[in-house]
Formats: sequence, structure tokens, C-alpha cells
Amino acid sequence: MTNFFDKKEIRELVKKLNFRAKKSFGQNFLVDRNVCQMIVSEASRNFSGGVLEVGSGLGTLSFFLAKKKIRVYFFLIVISISKVLHKYIKKSI
Repeated sequence: MTNFFDKKEIRELVKKLNFRAKKSFGQNFLVDRNVCQMIVSEASRNFSGGVLEVGSGLGTLSFFLAKKKIRVYFFLIVISISKVLHKYIKKSI
């Protein structure tokens, strides 16, 4: 399993997926564990119907939301990444 908070592992995953962040889309990756935990904590208290994540990138937040049994709907412009992300999260939970 990928450590979503290790910059080296993120670089390896990005390379493996042949993914390049596009500045024009404002793409950034969530790499701060504390911020992720805060978002997941808020979501678990306030969003019983699920969460829509727009631009889920490599799926860091999606993965941790799904682990808490929070239904995650994600929207990505890059279709190839969304297919890989869905399979990866489903396999890892």
C-alpha cells in the first residue's frame, strides 16, 4: 500500500501511473496527514450521505474517507487516473 504522506512514494506512484499534474487545472496533492485527518473527522460527523470530491488527484482523501465507511463520489478530468484510482481504493479497503 502506498504511504500517501511520503513524498518519495507519491513520486513513484505518479510515475507508475504516468500522471503529470497540470498547473492550468490547479492540481495539488494532499500530503499533510493532519489536514487529511481533520477533513475525514469533519466528514464523518457531518456528511452521512457521502462526500463529493472534485479533483481527487491520487486519492489520498478518498482512500481515508472510504476507510471510515464514508461513501465517496469523486470527479476527475483525467479519465485514466479515475479508473486506476477506483480499482486501487476498492482493492485496498
